[in-house]
Amino acid sequence: MYEDKPVGYEAARWMIETELKGLYKICNPPEIAAGIYEYYLRAYLNPNHIPHRGETTVDMLETHLPYLIKCYGEDAVKAALRDLYNERFAREGRTL
Repeated sequence: MYEDKPVGYEAARWMIETELKGLYKICNPPEIAAGIYEYYLRAYLNPNHIPHRGETTVDMLETHLPYLIKCYGEDAVKAALRDLYNERFAREGRTL
């Protein structure tokens, strides 16, 4: 929390958290985690990766994150997404 974060990080994080809260009404947490991982992998690490899990989450992220990137910057959205995933799922041994 005290390390330097990109400009727009807090707003991007809040918006992503808001989107994920809506997903919890229709998806279980492992599916959401899988979707975040799949999206992050394709968007930032391997553009040729084809997601095979968490389709609902991937669809939501692909639809909503381009707007957030436009508003808050890609670095802020990437950092917020990574931090949210790591905070929620590190206890299961998964990190980005």
